[in-house]
Amino acid sequence: TVVEEPEGCACGQVMTGRIKPVQCPQFGKGCTPEMPLGALMVSSEGACAAYYQYGGARAAPEVAE
Repeated sequence: TVVEEPEGCACGQVMTGRIKPVQCPQFGKGCTPEMPLGALMVSSEGACAAYYQYGGARAAPEVAE
């Protein structure tokens, strides 16, 4: 079964290492620990939640190639 990500969610790209959480267009905007869009922000152990909690939200996003 294929599960579609919410629009703008890039959990699949983060999980496969193609982008960092801060490169997701929804990171810290439409997707926060209080209002998560994807699985990686739901759990405190998820990559996006960890970035958000421990300073990644303040990091300048890098350009994805």
